[in-house]
Amino acid sequence: MTSNARFAAMLIGLFLVSAGATSAVLYRKLQRQDCGLRVEQARTIVVEDLRRHGLSEGASRMVETNGACRHGYRYDDGVNTFDDMVSGDWIRGVRQSSQPGLAQR
Repeated sequence: MTSNARFAAMLIGLFLVSAGATSAVLYRKLQRQDCGLRVEQARTIVVEDLRRHGLSEGASRMVETNGACRHGYRYDDGVNTFDDMVSGDWIRGVRQSSQPGLAQR
C-alpha cells in the first residue's frame, strides 16, 4: 500500500469514528428527550406573549405536555381565552404557536 493510500484510509477511518461518536451522542440526547426546551423557558415565553396581548399571567395554566419537548398552556379569565403551545426540536429549535379568542360561555 502506498503512502497516499494509507493516508486516505486513515482519513476515512477518522471520519467514520468521529461520525459514529457524534451519532451516539445525538442518539442519547434523543433518548432522554433532550430537545433544548425547559419548562421554565416555555413558561417565560408564554408569560411574555400574554403581556404582549395585555393579559395577566395569573389565569394561565399548563394544560398539556407531550414529553419534555412540547408544553401547552391555556389562559382563561372568563372573557378571553388564549392557547399557547411551546415546542422544541433539533431541526427548528424552540418555537411557539398561539391562538387567541373569546371564551364561549
